[in-house]
Amino acid sequence: MTLTISLFILFIILNILDCITTTRALQKGCIEKNKCINFLISKFGSKWVYIKLLFVILIIGSGMFILYHTSHTTTAIITLILCNLFYLYVIINNLIAIHKQDSNNGH
Repeated sequence: MTLTISLFILFIILNILDCITTTRALQKGCIEKNKCINFLISKFGSKWVYIKLLFVILIIGSGMFILYHTSHTTTAIITLILCNLFYLYVIINNLIAIHKQDSNNGH
């Protein structure tokens, strides 16, 4: 159980970092390639972050709760590991985009 909770806490942290780096990248002039996030931004402006975090945490959290409490602990752990790796990739990609924008702007 401790591993699952730790992975879920990491998942929440990575989602927050994704929102922070995405917002920073957009401020630097980058373009959001995720159509779902583009939709949220167009409909809700800067409040897209809260909607995205709430949605992702509730959906994944509910899924993990169901998996864990139906004796699918290994599946829950593997799913969280894969989700965390995905968000780590997204964050790294955002940081690279921010760095490129800074380099292009002479910073």
